[in-house]
Amino acid sequence: MKIRNSNWIYLFIIIIITFSLANSCTKDTTNNDTTPVSFTAPIAFNDSLTYGTVSDFDGNNYKTIVIGTQTWMAQNLSVTHYSNGAAIANVRDNTAWSNLTTGAYCNYNNDVSLNSKFGKLYNFYTVVDPRNVCPTGWHVPTDSNWIILVNYLKGGDAAGAYIKEAGELHWADPNTGATNDSGFTALPSGYRLYDGTFRYAGYNAEYWTSDIDSMYGAVDRYLEYNSTRVGRVGVLRTHGFSVRCIKNN
Repeated sequence: MKIRNSNWIYLFIIIIITFSLANSCTKDTTNNDTTPVSFTAPIAFNDSLTYGTVSDFDGNNYKTIVIGTQTWMAQNLSVTHYSNGAAIANVRDNTAWSNLTTGAYCNYNNDVSLNSKFGKLYNFYTVVDPRNVCPTGWHVPTDSNWIILVNYLKGGDAAGAYIKEAGELHWADPNTGATNDSGFTALPSGYRLYDGTFRYAGYNAEYWTSDIDSMYGAVDRYLEYNSTRVGRVGVLRTHGFSVRCIKNN
């Protein structure tokens, strides 16, 4: 009996150890949809490049960067007014957000502390409003503007490497290929779904274009933590995405 009991004990220990090792070797990439990763590090701009500046109606200052023939904001927009001074609604409630047919903004997870780094999330009605959400002399990029950027940076499968902020200060591991050689410094600000819930801070960067998609309503450009591609997809207009403005030619 003693030998048999010992064997059972040893077997139980082996099972526990095996289970623990299996779990420790499996990377958990599940994102908490309501609480973003805690980001305390400063934005890692490309110190080898020269940045300019631009200010919005609210007086927020943004770094800008020349990439090929284009000049882009190197930070996400965080303005609360259109360029003519009209206020943009701050909509926090999920149901109210999902029913919008006019412009609105929010902070990720309605957390104001994330604004200084990640900027705000806007619905599509904001980005196509003729009062212009971008600073005077700037506009929300068209999909054609994005095509020029992506082609300059070696195409859709590779451009994400040159656009994403380098390292894992804000992007989740492994932040595949990220060098930020362009200076664009894309951050994983996540997004707000059409139903008002928040998703994937630390994992995705989602940017509005001003283009209309015939099936879903609008066109989105996105980057992911585990890829170097710059994706393109049709989305509903009540999504909440980041905005990077581009200077008028």
